[in-house]
Amino acid sequence: MKIGRLGEMKVWLGEIKKIRNDDHFNAMFAKIFIEIIVNILRSQRHCVQQMITETIVYNE
Repeated sequence: MKIGRLGEMKVWLGEIKKIRNDDHFNAMFAKIFIEIIVNILRSQRHCVQQMITETIVYNE
């Protein structure tokens, strides 16, 4: 059974609608959301560390 790309998307969206009310889906969504936030914080921390390093080098 071959489904085109559009059909695949429709099936996928149908699955999401089905499990949207499910707790597992909510937990999965929260996990992804937390990972995104953690990555943003990590990149910000890296910028701060770089600024501190540059300041130390500048002061020497």
